[in-house]
Amino acid sequence: MRKRPSGDEKTDVDVTALARERDELRAELADARRKLDVREHVEEVLDALIGELDPDTVVAAAERSAAIDVDDHTASTSLTERIDRALAAAHRVATQIDGMRQLERSLLPAALLPVPGLQLASRYVPAKGSHEVGGDFYDAVRTGGCVTLIVGDVQGKGIAAATLTSLARHTLRTGALMGASPAELLAQLNQALLYGQEEQLVSGHDRLLRFVTAAVARLAPTNEEGQFTVTVARAGQPPPLIVRSDGRFETLEPRGVLLGVCERPAFEQANAQLEAGDTLVLYTDGVIEQRVDAAKAMSEQHLGMLIRNRRGVVDAEAIAQLVEDTVHLVAPEDVRDDVAILVACATRTGISSRA
Repeated sequence: MRKRPSGDEKTDVDVTALARERDELRAELADARRKLDVREHVEEVLDALIGELDPDTVVAAAERSAAIDVDDHTASTSLTERIDRALAAAHRVATQIDGMRQLERSLLPAALLPVPGLQLASRYVPAKGSHEVGGDFYDAVRTGGCVTLIVGDVQGKGIAAATLTSLARHTLRTGALMGASPAELLAQLNQALLYGQEEQLVSGHDRLLRFVTAAVARLAPTNEEGQFTVTVARAGQPPPLIVRSDGRFETLEPRGVLLGVCERPAFEQANAQLEAGDTLVLYTDGVIEQRVDAAKAMSEQHLGMLIRNRRGVVDAEAIAQLVEDTVHLVAPEDVRDDVAILVACATRTGISSRA
């Protein structure tokens, strides 16, 4: 007959059992936490894909998930499959973004050709977080000693907008090479847009009629002292800005309507003289319409005052960079609209141009 345990012995057995149960509960809790951690990482991958975040973020999140040790074979297999799908989706997104960026670059000039007596510089800032091709464009078309500066914006984004951007830029470039005036260039583009819209309506492929805005400035040298005659026409874009070497600034505001809207639009032209040391700036409305904080939104007056602080310094590249930096300062985390900038500085000597 087995001896009945004493009270002390019974207590020892109970404590041992409780300790064992405690350890088992701790193990179960650790396993639950590990599985919860796995789930959170998987959700991070899926959220990244749904939100179209940077593909590097998606891949990094997936790799972290893959590194977690999951004991349950079924859960591990399911997780691996989901991670593989996430990585494949991330790769597709990255490939698509790269293709979009290449298409975007093809819609801009590869370089700004040098023009005697002028420094030229440009900037293009795509909207942050958008993987679609933007609608803003610019060009500088040299004909002899003259140059035609162009900035424009096509309504919308994506492939359809990119097709229209290509049409707009190359129509304006061809007209500029043929010697058309700024007002004539806008009229020609308007005619081409209306013709294309009629084709779309008849074909039924795309019934969304997109409009285009643009500003065009032709600079023709008047003497060898760095003076240029500036002729400007615009259609819905902010007025080009001239900042004088002494700090004064003015806007050129000829009237004009949106392109692709009416059959017989009228485009006025405005003229001015650009002297040595003066700066001409063309820009799309994204420069002054970053509305993250209305109190910080930049106006045309702010832009003029910003540039005039560099009076006495003839450096188109530095001014273009200054405008770009200011756009990022106004909207530090979210550039909401694409931005195109063209800067021309008149100089007495030297030829400089940078894309």
